[in-house]
Amino acid sequence: MRITDSTLTRRTVLTTLGAGTGVSLVGSSVAWAGANDSPTYVLAQGDQCASVQPIRGEVPVREFYEYQLPSRYLSDENGAVDGDEALYASAGTVDLQREQTSIAFLYQGPDRLSLVVVHGRVDAGDGGSVTFDVFGLPEDGRWLVKDDLYRDPETGALAATNYDRWYVGGAESDGTEGADPPDLDDTESDSSDGASHRIDWTWGSAGTDGGAFGDLGDEFDIVVEPAFNDAATLSGQHYEGTVTAWQFLSGPDGTERISLGREAPIRIATGGCDEVDGTTPGTQGSDEEERKDENEEEEDEGEKEDENEEEEDEKEEDEGEREDENEEEEDEKEEEEGEREDENEEEREREDENEEEDEKEEREGENEPPGKPPDRGNAPENGRGRGRGRGRGNGPENGRRRGNGPAPGRGRGH
Repeated sequence: MRITDSTLTRRTVLTTLGAGTGVSLVGSSVAWAGANDSPTYVLAQGDQCASVQPIRGEVPVREFYEYQLPSRYLSDENGAVDGDEALYASAGTVDLQREQTSIAFLYQGPDRLSLVVVHGRVDAGDGGSVTFDVFGLPEDGRWLVKDDLYRDPETGALAATNYDRWYVGGAESDGTEGADPPDLDDTESDSSDGASHRIDWTWGSAGTDGGAFGDLGDEFDIVVEPAFNDAATLSGQHYEGTVTAWQFLSGPDGTERISLGREAPIRIATGGCDEVDGTTPGTQGSDEEERKDENEEEEDEGEKEDENEEEEDEKEEDEGEREDENEEEEDEKEEEEGEREDENEEEREREDENEEEDEKEEREGENEPPGKPPDRGNAPENGRGRGRGRGRGNGPENGRRRGNGPAPGRGRGH
């Protein structure tokens, strides 16, 4: 499985599938930690957490690691053993080693639990460089194996070929007591609990580097901040090579491999994933803290719901106002249309009245009896016209006549 930056949430238990294989998280399912799922040891990186088991052996960690040096360099300080199968390397972990790979694991021996680190592989044809800042190691423990740290037997100083540097809680610098490495205390993950260590490793193609720290005790909370390749302090100074993988081994035989991101710190702690929050030391959770987090989340959700309700109310109010405005506009429009219709109706009534008047006049003109002059108008040349006098037309008697000829009396015509 793979613990790198991803969208998985914290306190997620990563389950390994099958022995002897590394299982990638990409495209796979992940099981949540149940209420009764409290593994003894956990490994966390970023927002992901996995339960891990130590490799178990019947010999002490020094014999298991089997750091081989020429006999003149053997000391209790470095924990090396005499041998020539893998000089300047870990002969006891060859079966676990991989080329261009850095591995770490817990080792449970007959008397103590230890943290073990091994860089590279014996006779791999390639070297490398790594710097680890380690925080939270128990103050009553120590590095039982230091690969490499060996001294010139005549002077007591570090041998000329010993390039690695061990800064152990301010107690050693280049093998000298009482100095701290630069800016170690400024590291972001530094913790007030336990000792802070920095180790600069560099190795060639024939050997390995690493170490073993014990005893971890019944409870521990350790953070390892890595710096591989160009980011390592000794990169390019003595040996060439590239570390392409970082793995944490789990299981009694170390056959389960967890692939780690090489640019992010890891956290190894006792307890369960429900008690570990990220890779900051000393941040084990509690039921009270979890309840507090849940209450805060519920409060946040309640506030969001209230905000959403207010937004909905405002939206409904705005929609109601717009509807009222539209209704007012419709009423005004209908009122204007009604007024226009009334005006048109009045106009039509006036036109009808005028038509009736005209028709009435026409009917009166048609019904007028013969010989009666019209009320107005001019007579044409045929003698029909309007005149003033005692007679009009050709009629006899008292000079009133109607006709075309001259007639006695007074008259007006054309």
